[in-house]
Amino acid sequence: LSDARTVSVPGSVHTEWYPGDRFASPPPRYFTHEADWISYKDWWYRRAFRVPKSFAGKKLRLQFDATDYYADTYLNGKLIGHHEGYIDPYEYDVTAYLKPGSENELKVRVWTPVSYYWRHRPYYVKGSYGAVDQKPDDITAEGLTRSVRLVASEDATIRDVAIDTRLLDESGSRAEVAVDLETAGETEGTRWELTLSPRSFQSASAYRVSAPGGAAHLTIAVDHPHLWWTWDHGTPDLYTLDIRLLDARGLAVDGRSLAVGIREIEKKGWEFYLSRKRMF
Repeated sequence: LSDARTVSVPGSVHTEWYPGDRFASPPPRYFTHEADWISYKDWWYRRAFRVPKSFAGKKLRLQFDATDYYADTYLNGKLIGHHEGYIDPYEYDVTAYLKPGSENELKVRVWTPVSYYWRHRPYYVKGSYGAVDQKPDDITAEGLTRSVRLVASEDATIRDVAIDTRLLDESGSRAEVAVDLETAGETEGTRWELTLSPRSFQSASAYRVSAPGGAAHLTIAVDHPHLWWTWDHGTPDLYTLDIRLLDARGLAVDGRSLAVGIREIEKKGWEFYLSRKRMF
């Protein structure tokens, strides 16, 4: 295409087409009516890439950390999926669509709702480039706004992880980290290994639990936890939760590493509490 240009991913169409410092004065062009036209068009991203020969025989997953807002994904000319959203990660199993050792082509078409902003506000929750009074109403974000990657793995993989933290007493001296795990593929003979360790503070305490592979609900009891607080009430301490799915030989076939803040949020009437402490 004669009007195609090289852009960075992650990024958004507006900020790639009209680069500029969002805090500059006068404001960058993507904050002005000059950029109104961008949100009314469909935009195509294209990337040619070679899949390593070592990926042959592996399960291949194309992972998007986020696309904004509607996205159609094509591999080697074939539509592999449609996604709606702007902050949620998702992935496709693309094993059947790729050719290890050969050139492949990825195309993603993105577009965004525009007329929702005031007239149909109840029907959409949608991000923008600034507060309500900082931009024209017709400018709404779109693009490949977070990272994209191709992952090669064994058949058994982690599909989803959900984490919940609870205090077990009024003093906050005992807490529990509950982890729900979902898998995809054949998990016979696999097992989970989870490790919770300090991330933002120094401590020798680390906690480890294990369980058979497959869907699982695991809990980690934490004594004298370092709680996560808002900046005006304390320190926002964090732990690292390392999750590994091991095969029958004890080798990791998939894994995640996540930041976890131990805290409990409650609403009692019109009062809000963070870890049993009234906030407002």
